[in-house]
Amino acid sequence: MTGISDTTGIFTLAALCSVALALYSLTLPHTPAPAKGMPVQFRDLLCADAFALLKTRHFLIFSLCATLISVPLGTYYAYTASYLADAGVKDVSTAMSFGQMSEIVFMLVIPLLFRRLGVKYMLLIGMAAWFVRYAFFALGVSEEGRFLLYLGILLHGVCYDFFFVVGFIYTDRVAGEKVKGQAQSMIVMFTYGIGMLLGSQISGALYNHLVAGQSVPQAWVTFWWIPAVAAAVIALIFLFSFQYKRERAALIFQEGV
Repeated sequence: MTGISDTTGIFTLAALCSVALALYSLTLPHTPAPAKGMPVQFRDLLCADAFALLKTRHFLIFSLCATLISVPLGTYYAYTASYLADAGVKDVSTAMSFGQMSEIVFMLVIPLLFRRLGVKYMLLIGMAAWFVRYAFFALGVSEEGRFLLYLGILLHGVCYDFFFVVGFIYTDRVAGEKVKGQAQSMIVMFTYGIGMLLGSQISGALYNHLVAGQSVPQAWVTFWWIPAVAAAVIALIFLFSFQYKRERAALIFQEGV
């Protein structure tokens, strides 16, 4: 059983939620575009100013690591539901929704930790959490280790908030008022564009090679250890190459929130 996700009702629910959010957006404060009425320049279409930020070493390293960490992330989005079902988890859609719930909780934790840890270690915790999550999935394949699967899902709040949300705050302040829109779009292209595209292709190949046609959940163990090792290596690269002053990070948060 996979709950509502096993029926077409999931699409009906998604459609209703989309309509509700669209109506709610009409009640939000008026926010005119900063460049409204200004001539469109070709360099703006190419995000030239945003790409120029890559000349800054710490931002270049962040962009590269963000792209790389999004590659193993493709395994989570593409195959977690299938894995949980094979592992015997009931109501998979409900179980996976715990990840979104944890996002809300850890979003509230960010201000408490940001001033103490700064940009680098907040991002590093997010990256390390991906390693722990994939390791939990690899270790939780047995009935006795089932609780590790739920812990891995609950880590979604740490993975997403501490890396992507903090990363967007960092990008926003590095780019400045004029370029921040381009810079945010560029990071999304690197992560959910290039990174996730590569991750989907690689995870699909891994699934076909390691899992497809197998009748036992243990076939997933190697599948999950591969992104775990990849996330650990990327986190180590980030740890030893990214340099950003803790004091400046705290100032960024105070200015940006």
